[in-house]
Amino acid sequence: MPADRPAPPVARRVPHSYTRHGVTIEYSHISNRLYFGFETRDGFNLALPEKALLDAVYFRRTVPFADELEMDLLDIDRLRQMSRSFPLRVRAAANRLCEVTVP
Repeated sequence: MPADRPAPPVARRVPHSYTRHGVTIEYSHISNRLYFGFETRDGFNLALPEKALLDAVYFRRTVPFADELEMDLLDIDRLRQMSRSFPLRVRAAANRLCEVTVP
C-alpha cells in the first residue's frame, strides 16, 4: 500500500500517526465490540485478511482499491460472518463484494 494512503492498524487507544523510514503508520480507535478477528504470529496480533478489509471500509468509508482486491484469496463466509458486527454501511459494502465474487 502506498505511503500516502496507509492501512489503518486498529488499536483501542487515542488515534495518532507517525512516519518512519518513509512509511506512515496510522492508529485509529475502534470500539471493543469490533476488536476481534486477529491471529498471533511471532508474538504480534495481526488482523485476518477479512477483518482488515472490513476495518478499512469502516475507517475509510469506502472499499479501498476495489479494482485491485483479490477476493478469491478471502474466506467469503468469514467475511460475511464478521461483517455482521459492523454498522449497516460496512455490512452492505461487504455484501456487494461477496455478490461480485460468486460465479
